[in-house]
Amino acid sequence: MIEEAGCPSEDLIKLAEDHALFASGVVSGILTWESYCGYESGEICIGGLRNSTNLDEFGVPIISDSVREEIRELMRIKRI
Repeated sequence: MIEEAGCPSEDLIKLAEDHALFASGVVSGILTWESYCGYESGEICIGGLRNSTNLDEFGVPIISDSVREEIRELMRIKRI
């Protein structure tokens, strides 16, 4: 969400790292996102494990601490 002055909102700035991490995980093939039809929630799938979550106010899945660490570890192993 962009504020009137053209500057990103504080909420978007706080979530930028998780948004980038999620996008990198999808693009690199580390994770997939499976949306629940008609709902603002779904599952982040990593290595056969499914982690249920909701979307944040910008429509990006909310990443838990454990999922965040798993993505970072897999990216480290794959040297991404």
